[in-house]
Amino acid sequence: MKIHFTVVIVAMLLFVSIAFPREQTVNANFSGYVVGDTDGKHIVLNLDITPLSETTCLTVRLKWNGNIFSLEHHNVSSDNANIKEFEDGIVLYFSQGAQKIELTLIPINSIPFEAPISMDVFTLPSPKENTSEHLPSVSVLHKEISLDSENSSDNIATVPQDIVLRQNLPNPFNSSTVLEYGIPQKSDVRLSIYDVMGREICNLINCEMNAGFYRASWNGKDSHGSSMSSGIYFVKLKVGDEMRTMKMQFLK
Repeated sequence: MKIHFTVVIVAMLLFVSIAFPREQTVNANFSGYVVGDTDGKHIVLNLDITPLSETTCLTVRLKWNGNIFSLEHHNVSSDNANIKEFEDGIVLYFSQGAQKIELTLIPINSIPFEAPISMDVFTLPSPKENTSEHLPSVSVLHKEISLDSENSSDNIATVPQDIVLRQNLPNPFNSSTVLEYGIPQKSDVRLSIYDVMGREICNLINCEMNAGFYRASWNGKDSHGSSMSSGIYFVKLKVGDEMRTMKMQFLK
């Protein structure tokens, strides 16, 4: 009877550990957005992971549809991380401290209506096999991002925690450039171009906008349609009472 009771207790504990994974072992932020460049669009994913224990080893798996996306670039914040690339994702494992990683994905064709990209975090130092599938069936943390192609040309997949004004692409530019920005909550937004003398050249956005990431473009012309001369220009993003500024170079 004691043996039977012990088996029941062990089985119950195993069920609880599987059904309710311990998310408190790690903090993770996962965001993604669609931006435009001279060739069209690409997706940038930002991953920020912090183990709550200095001794915790983590393995992170990011998966996407290999028929939709291809990996162009990845960058990690420290040397203590190892990355394995696969056709449908990557596996990142590291042994200590926080880790930041940035991925750039290129759509093979057009982005479908739903193109989920998932993240799973496991508390183990590395996968046993050289494949993304040889990992536990249950992770300590799971997140998923879905890109909506109907809105991806203007609205981006996630909502920023703070005001964002990213470097224009391309830069320098000689015909037009894309400006990417994000607002954390519904606000009055003004996006304008200024010259080095502080004069406003043109206004691109001046309206109330919902939270999210957005894109705008500038063709190197002022508000009257006249082409500007080569030189340094500034983008100013005003969201409510806060301001962000970014420098760019126009070449004719």
